[in-house]
Amino acid sequence: MALLSNLYILAILAYLTALIGVGYYKSRSVETGEDFHVAGRALKWYVLVGTLLATWMGNGSLFGGAGLGYRNGLAGLWSSAGAWIGILVVYFIARRIRNFGQVTVPDIFEVRYGRVSGVLATIITVVAYLTIVSYQFKGGGNVLHYITQGTDAELSIRTGITITAVFAILYTVLA
Repeated sequence: MALLSNLYILAILAYLTALIGVGYYKSRSVETGEDFHVAGRALKWYVLVGTLLATWMGNGSLFGGAGLGYRNGLAGLWSSAGAWIGILVVYFIARRIRNFGQVTVPDIFEVRYGRVSGVLATIITVVAYLTIVSYQFKGGGNVLHYITQGTDAELSIRTGITITAVFAILYTVLA
């Protein structure tokens, strides 16, 4: 068990090291805020789809979705229906959204409906992403705790959360 845990730890460290390397390499080509936020609006459709799917594959999808599927069987598939409907809607309105020339949803709301709606959309977005980020940190903490359990390097869930949060923040700022 300890050998397997050590292999998991090494695999995670190798992955994170590669992530930092690729992030640093790609960050050198970022010149503007638009380059950072929307890749200079130059992504091919298949890269964009891959990015979208990778973004969704977080702890909620892996643990929550898997748990729903386990508990509810095929009926658990409906939990992702909103995401698929969202993709379909975006497919039809993407060109109009792009023509706005804005980067964020609150920016689009502000241009289309005025300042108050932009501020409201910003507040909703911040609350939503704080919630999402918090359960990502919690999931990362759980993973680190469980793979180090029973080893000399056993981490508490709280320590795992801290390590996950520090890494994510540093990666975002530096890469």
